[in-house]
Amino acid sequence: MSEATEADGWVYGLVGVVALLAALPTTILTIVGSPLTPYFLFGTFGLISLGVLHGWRRGHLRLRPWTPWRRFAVVAIAGTLVTTLATGGLLLSYAILGTPLTNDDLELTCTDRASHPRSAVPGGDRIARVYLDTGTGPSHWWDYDLRPVENPGDLPDVQLVGCLTRLGSGEELNTCHWTEVRGMPATSSSRLYRGRWRLDVREARTGRTVAVHELDGEDDPACPDSNRIGGDGPSDDHTYPAVADVHALLEAR
Repeated sequence: MSEATEADGWVYGLVGVVALLAALPTTILTIVGSPLTPYFLFGTFGLISLGVLHGWRRGHLRLRPWTPWRRFAVVAIAGTLVTTLATGGLLLSYAILGTPLTNDDLELTCTDRASHPRSAVPGGDRIARVYLDTGTGPSHWWDYDLRPVENPGDLPDVQLVGCLTRLGSGEELNTCHWTEVRGMPATSSSRLYRGRWRLDVREARTGRTVAVHELDGEDDPACPDSNRIGGDGPSDDHTYPAVADVHALLEAR
């Protein structure tokens, strides 16, 4: 075994500093879910291995008394090792369970029947998130949520995803007149129909459809506050299902 020198301590300490600097971007990239994370992770492990190997071969881990550089190097390597192992554990959980859930992820349960292993198993007080599609793609509708989850960090608590899709038109309820439609004559009007809807209830965890219900929109003839303008003038409107009706179906499954 060769004798350890202060110059060797500088080399060992430098490796420790570089390892610490590599651990920081590794942690940040893991949190944001970057595809570069594995490369930084392996690079950090490699620097740690080189530092430990150098220190052991030169005697920095075995000789006493320790110089300040030796002490710093060992602490730096140990701290980086803990950080890198924690990052690796987080990456492993991502590989097994997927990345943290977002609203867009749950929306994919409606469009692609996507499954989310992080989601809760249905049971007890059901928590459901509902997405409504009128023909242009689903969007989240807070009013229909069953026991709404407001904190994004609590999205794994969502057990069920409700996919509410408009099927067509029922009875005509009213003719709505629009007097301030931009670019259209003051006599523009549209018809209000009772909407016909389908509610697909799916497990967030598996994407499996557990229930399908058809329901009508409300029979309220009141005209909406605004209207979408198409090339032929204001578009026809459809009433939406009552919140109580949607909640009852989500509870019943």
